[in-house]
Amino acid sequence: FDNKGQYPTFGRVIPSAIGDAYAAVDYLSKLNVTHLAVMFVKDPYGSSYAQAIKEAAGLQPEPMAVTMHPFSFGASDEEIAFEVERLKKSERRYIVGIFFKTELDVVMREASRLGIGGEGYFWLFTDSLSDADDWKFSSTDDAGIISGITGSGVLLTAHPKTRLWRDNTA
Repeated sequence: FDNKGQYPTFGRVIPSAIGDAYAAVDYLSKLNVTHLAVMFVKDPYGSSYAQAIKEAAGLQPEPMAVTMHPFSFGASDEEIAFEVERLKKSERRYIVGIFFKTELDVVMREASRLGIGGEGYFWLFTDSLSDADDWKFSSTDDAGIISGITGSGVLLTAHPKTRLWRDNTA
């Protein structure tokens, strides 16, 4: 389907994350959030989702101040740690995380170490972390991660049966 000459009428079949981003901002606005951070992987999914969050935040009756904290796709632990440090300096307590399981462990271990996860902070993760296996941690080996994600949430806007159908047809 990548060959536009052979498939000229083929369109995108996976919806964009714009609706999800607006839902996330709407939810956060109901919590009276005025300052928001977005930590995301710089790939087409993460970058477009993050931009949509920033746009939606600016359209609120009381626009939210948003700081962006990107890291490269395939980033080293050091690059991710640098962005988590920048996040800490932003003094944001509400954070949207747009990344995958491979980055979750590094981000939340570092966030916990720096004291910006768990009590007093709210991380809202996107559907990129919706698989149950993304949230399996060892209470002894992953105590820092567990502490950092305590009180966080995952935003899913697709109906579970729709997600099940999509996952089984891939």
